[in-house]
Amino acid sequence: MRNSLIIMSQQSLPSMPSVISLGSINVDRIHHVSADALKNLTSTHRWFPDRGETVIHDVESLSSSLPTPPDMTQYGGKGANQAIAATNAGAQTTLLGAVGSDKEGTDVCEHLNESDVNVDNVQSTAMPTGTADIFIDPEGDNRIIVRPGANKAIDIDYIDTHFERIVASDCLLIQNEIPPDPVTHLLNRLFMSDNSPIVFCDPAPASGADQLLRSDAIDYVTPNETEYAALKSALSEYDGVLIRKAGDDDVIVEIPDCLTLSVPRITPVDVDSDRARIIMDADAEHEGQSTTKPPESTQLSITPPAVEPVDTTGAGDVLSGYLAARVPLEESLLEAVEKAIIAGSISTQHAGAQKGIPTISTVRKFQSNNRDWLRILITCILLWWEYAGCGIIADRWISIWWDLP
Repeated sequence: MRNSLIIMSQQSLPSMPSVISLGSINVDRIHHVSADALKNLTSTHRWFPDRGETVIHDVESLSSSLPTPPDMTQYGGKGANQAIAATNAGAQTTLLGAVGSDKEGTDVCEHLNESDVNVDNVQSTAMPTGTADIFIDPEGDNRIIVRPGANKAIDIDYIDTHFERIVASDCLLIQNEIPPDPVTHLLNRLFMSDNSPIVFCDPAPASGADQLLRSDAIDYVTPNETEYAALKSALSEYDGVLIRKAGDDDVIVEIPDCLTLSVPRITPVDVDSDRARIIMDADAEHEGQSTTKPPESTQLSITPPAVEPVDTTGAGDVLSGYLAARVPLEESLLEAVEKAIIAGSISTQHAGAQKGIPTISTVRKFQSNNRDWLRILITCILLWWEYAGCGIIADRWISIWWDLP
């Protein structure tokens, strides 16, 4: 974690931040399946993903065991999804990745170009364009099997060719659907660089992502619940901002004390509840100790907007892409987190990873419409100094309740 974590001052805010997404580009095959069909797939294939999990598997026998052909075919890939999300959130976005020299590769690049994503540096290879089979259960939760195809073509030479472009950007999005060794090489170079972008890491799929998490060049990590459980050991050594989905759909934000937050605002909207809660927890490492310094980290538990999900595919990508676009623009980290969480929730109301990605105007309209229900203001810096000055134990829980009108 580096000083790039600090939110930019208002004087230095860019009008349109430059974001680079380095990652996968896929064609998604959507399967809506019953609980019985999922049970059969799980028993037939021991490696079949759990709810919310993504696995990489170059398997050719899967199609013969599917109960039905795909319901629809759409565009996806974590790199592409996050690039569109960052663009819709107000960034000037470039996608780095690889597609096949097939019709699917041509079509997906045309689609991304129409979505205002710069694809001039996407590499075309002899391998087929990557695909993902996405299985959506009756509750809208997904299980994803990625066949990398052309995504495997990303190598160190490709990284070095585009290094200066990456260094010149404001933010970099990385995922784990392309080979990890070239990405690790990039992170090592960025850490040694005098100027480098803010780095956001989505550690999905979790398998092998611990290699990326060992880098001190990463500033933000955004795992879902499954990935967090699988990577808990690696994440325990991580000292940047951690934004993760917890049980009951809450989002946990863990913030180190070196981060400047300004005056943060969070608007967790839940129309089915008569109140909402934000919990702040200092680092539990200091239990039983009295200290005059601020806690090592602050933890916030945020309840997202209550929506009826149709398809949760890509919701985490929307959150990551929005964060990369909004962190350089907002006056506080939590204002950026608020917009990212709302955008991810809105996206689940549409089928497909990319069709439901909202624009920033849609997110702002949602905020405006719901601001009358709940407005919670927290000044984290003042709280930190208050507790430090009074000598209160750093890991004390503080619950802030605000009744809805």
